[in-house]
Amino acid sequence: MTATRSPKPHPAHDVPGIICDPITRRARLAGLDLEVWEVINGYRSVGYDWRRLRQAFDWLTDEQLRAAVTFANANPAFVAAEIAENDAVEDEFFGRTPEPPDLPASYALPPR
Repeated sequence: MTATRSPKPHPAHDVPGIICDPITRRARLAGLDLEVWEVINGYRSVGYDWRRLRQAFDWLTDEQLRAAVTFANANPAFVAAEIAENDAVEDEFFGRTPEPPDLPASYALPPR
């Protein structure tokens, strides 16, 4: 059995600090090989706690994390599709029935 991939929407909004590759349809932090969905999945894994996100990605600046979260808020369907794709692969590996990820409508940013 293979994970079925649904069509991924194109990002609708650009965000400074995020590079979208139109060929691979991936959104990465500028200058890094880290994708936005990976940061957001990390945010999800720490219960959407900004302090814990900063600890988990301690090599990133606040601005880089803010760019990833801002991109996710501006392009929720794109990021949700990326996370769902990753979750489906994990579900297949563990023999679980794939379910859509439980994601918030928007991700909180701490005040500056």
